[in-house]
Amino acid sequence: MGIMDGLIFVGNTPDFLADPLVFKRFCKGIPHGRKARKIIWENQKRSSPLSLVFAIYSIETSFRPCWVRVFEVAYLFVFTIRWLLTGMGFRDITVGTFQIGCHIVGDYTRAEYKRKGNYWYPKRSLKLAKAILSLPCFWFNVKVAMARIEQLWEEAMTLGYRFEDAVIYVGAWYNGNESYGRALLRIIYAINDSTPKTPYPWRGGSQL
Repeated sequence: MGIMDGLIFVGNTPDFLADPLVFKRFCKGIPHGRKARKIIWENQKRSSPLSLVFAIYSIETSFRPCWVRVFEVAYLFVFTIRWLLTGMGFRDITVGTFQIGCHIVGDYTRAEYKRKGNYWYPKRSLKLAKAILSLPCFWFNVKVAMARIEQLWEEAMTLGYRFEDAVIYVGAWYNGNESYGRALLRIIYAINDSTPKTPYPWRGGSQL
């Protein structure tokens, strides 16, 4: 059992960053250029650590090959249109740079929906349909991801967790697995080591 009430974790879940080569790959996945600037700009309005956001970005962009992303977008488009026309629910898949689940978009837009297993059944809405179909767009994906990460970070702060436990809490609820949070922590430490001018990444959203 992990430290987070309400979540059950597999105690022997392997650390997928145990391999130094895999770990190095993830650390190289930190965003650069326009994408990094967009994330930094969006994060300045929030209290969650930028290094945490970058770590999530690194993991989520390293696991999905292009053909999988194309399939995700195609599925999303086809079944969102079907839902809009018929009201039938569909699989709650994750899409985009930060692998945001459809129901997270529902929360973001304050839409009404029900979930059953891996499927969700939202109330038909043009506003929600537009938001779901915008999920593959990097700019919108960042906005929704930031809101989700911020919500989880604020919950962790309210619960009084220290930085390390707060990161694990965010990772556990973001991905559903405590080992994901521990992987985030390792990447954050690597980011800190490579950015000596910002030694306190958890003090303010604008810092690494």
